Amino acid sequence: MKKSLILKPNDLVDWLNAVSGSVLALDTELSDSVWPNISIAGMSLCDGEQACYIDLYENKEYEDMRRIIQEWLGPFAGLLIMHNAPFDLAVLKTIFDLPKSIEERWEIFDTMTVAHP
Repeated sequence: MKKSLILKPNDLVDWLNAVSGSVLALDTELSDSVWPNISIAGMSLCDGEQACYIDLYENKEYEDMRRIIQEWLGPFAGLLIMHNAPFDLAVLKTIFDLPKSIEERWEIFDTMTVAHP
C-alpha cells in the first residue's frame, strides 16, 4: 500500500484524483476539540490501495487545502468508514462547511458502533 504525507495542495489533488472505488476510511485529528472553536490538525484517508495523512496544523496553505477537501467531499458518494462517526461528521460539517444533510449521500460504517454493540 502506498502511504503519503500530504503537505501541499498539488499533492492533495493528485492523491484525491487517484482514489479508486467508492469506499474510503476517514479520520479527523483536532488540535483543539472545544466546541464551537474546534481546530483541525489533519485527517487520514485510505481507499484500500493508498493511505495518506493530510497535515493541516499551522499549514501555510490551510485555506487552499480546506477548499480542495471541501470540493472533493461534497460530491463524494460512497461508503465512509469512520471510528466515532457522529464526531467526525460534525467535524467535517463544521470545518469544511458541508450541508447538514451531507451524510444522506454517504453510507456510513462506524467501527466504534460495531465494536461496542
